Amino acid sequence: MKLKKSKFALTTAQTAVFMAILTFAGKLLGMIREVVQANYYGTGMVSDAYVMAQKIPDAVMAAVISAAALSYMPMLSSKLEKEGLREGNRFTSQLINLLMLVSGGVAILGSVFAPRIVGLLAWGYEGETAELTVFYMRWVFISIIFNAVVVIMEAYLQYRNVFLPQPILGYVQNISIISFMVLSSFIGYRLLIFGRVIGWALRALALLLLGFSRGYRHSLSFSVSGAVKEAAILAVPIFIGGSVNQINTMIDSSLASGLSAGSVSALYYGNLLVGFISAMTATVLLTMLYPRMNQAFVTEDYDRIGALAERSINLIVMISVPLTMGVMAYSSSITKIIYERGFFGEASTDMTKSALFYYAIGISFIAVSQIITKLFYSMHNTKTAVKCSAIAVLTNIVLNLILIRFMGHSGLALATGVAQIINAALLYYAFRHRYPGIKLLRSWKKIIMISVLSTVSIGISYGVYVLLRGVALPELICFAAAAALAAAIYLTSAKIAGFEELDLLSDLIKRGEKEE
Repeated sequence: MKLKKSKFALTTAQTAVFMAILTFAGKLLGMIREVVQANYYGTGMVSDAYVMAQKIPDAVMAAVISAAALSYMPMLSSKLEKEGLREGNRFTSQLINLLMLVSGGVAILGSVFAPRIVGLLAWGYEGETAELTVFYMRWVFISIIFNAVVVIMEAYLQYRNVFLPQPILGYVQNISIISFMVLSSFIGYRLLIFGRVIGWALRALALLLLGFSRGYRHSLSFSVSGAVKEAAILAVPIFIGGSVNQINTMIDSSLASGLSAGSVSALYYGNLLVGFISAMTATVLLTMLYPRMNQAFVTEDYDRIGALAERSINLIVMISVPLTMGVMAYSSSITKIIYERGFFGEASTDMTKSALFYYAIGISFIAVSQIITKLFYSMHNTKTAVKCSAIAVLTNIVLNLILIRFMGHSGLALATGVAQIINAALLYYAFRHRYPGIKLLRSWKKIIMISVLSTVSIGISYGVYVLLRGVALPELICFAAAAALAAAIYLTSAKIAGFEELDLLSDLIKRGEKEE
């Protein structure tokens, strides 16, 4: 069955532009959420407990649900294209029911064993910090039940070419969390976690209603069809292969719990900024391209897969390399501007800026890894990504144990950055060996040119930044002027160098490409 498109539908490129805008606004609201948290709770006990309580369940169950969504997309593609909407809806209902059942069971077990989990993975926490972490964690496990609905329904809507409402619904979730952060600061910090639970519940309900308006019909069938079994089997290696970043940050937080107070929060705030940048580079492109990769695989259009991959990586590298260098150069300024207010003082800034600096090393490599990993998944090859991720995680553990002795929490961030580089390199060479006919990069010359231009533009801008700081201008003005100068130099140099990606970006902004 070939699903019809509305004659008023946006082109892929136009949708990508709106997606970028909405995602940026959503991530900006997410940053405001973290600024509010930093303002009211700094890097103290409450913040440490709140961060750790979410990391432990999210690193396991939420990652499993995300993996299920990735394995779901290829199966949904086959169902809709070959058997029609009714079977696609039936398969989707069965998977959601199964995930909610599993999530409910895990929530019960997680609530019962929360004290033991905290004692094992947050071994440095004691007294009130440990007790508060347990309380928060029990409610986080409950919120994961709604997470199962959100992740699958978002994937369903993306395949149906509905992209724009999802990030808007994320605003509702963030507003819920922010509201409870403010309320908890006046009423009591135990109230803090309920913003997450209510936020996920509202988002799940809204997505179900949106899906219903687009033709989705939910059934209460708990039977496990062959497609559901195949998706579940496929999800296991996807979980392992796609969770390297979550696993690494979870290991970081566990080890940091034994360091000085605030170390877990500092790592969290630093990694959060890196995640914001990654979302604005890789995530928008992958949200648009992953359904098309699966469609191309179903029709065995490998030329199209190669074209999608090459375009994605070229754009990602061109955007993420200068961002990586910029974040590293201005890590102190960025931390001060975004976080330093209220209970987030100079000591918190010093801890967070070093974590941000070392985490930033992996920005470009996270983006490239995500693209190549999705390519493997779209071609139903999950084992390779698992092997690469396993090596990267082991590397991170070894480096963590070495560097924490000399650099504290900064060493944990550095180890994660190095592990991300190794993961990207392994994925790239494995893909080139497995699929020699698909070229991810035509030439390394462009990568070198991008690196040189990025270094020059950031170097010049930093010199100007130092001069402006010397005349006692506000931090925000100095940074904004330096960032604008760096962007102008880089874009002008890239235009002179003849980077065709600039023309592609220009087309996206002006009119969008026509759908094939």
